[in-house]
Amino acid sequence: ADALLILTDADAVYLNWGKENQRPLCQATPDLLKEMQFDAGSMGPKISACCRFVTDCNGIAGIGSLQDGSAILSGEKGTLIRN
Repeated sequence: ADALLILTDADAVYLNWGKENQRPLCQATPDLLKEMQFDAGSMGPKISACCRFVTDCNGIAGIGSLQDGSAILSGEKGTLIRN
């Protein structure tokens, strides 16, 4: 597979989720994401799976809402993870 797409109720991965300064993360690398903290009960496992896929399969991965599936992989919506 060239791509992994995880569809969820959130429209993207957010930095500072639930705080006044929260902001969506549009693009990231596995190395960047490994330096950040995400909830183990929600976004953490999704990000870990995407990072493993990108690193092990040399592909791309995206996380976002069900309605934005094709736009996530093109980088228009959601969060796109690649090396």
